[in-house]
Amino acid sequence: MRTISNNQSAAFHPTSANFGRKPADFGVNHLVYFTLMHSKKMYAWETGPIDDLALVLLCGESEFKVQANMLSIDRKIRYQLAPRPMLRSRFFANT
Repeated sequence: MRTISNNQSAAFHPTSANFGRKPADFGVNHLVYFTLMHSKKMYAWETGPIDDLALVLLCGESEFKVQANMLSIDRKIRYQLAPRPMLRSRFFANT
């Protein structure tokens, strides 16, 4: 797993409830964390899955490019969306 902000490798901390699990086990594209700690490795504590729609609605600056069917969040996360879901996401993100 890697951080979005600076693309550093991170792992679940041994005391984390998710230690021993793989990020792919959660069935989502992204995980959120509350605490990052750097010792020998970068460790994430208090982690959990987050749905893509929640990222669009709650996190960062969303940029919609309807003609290209592209949605980006803070110019770091990019999604390809069909026109209809794109317009719905744009409506809810701006309200």
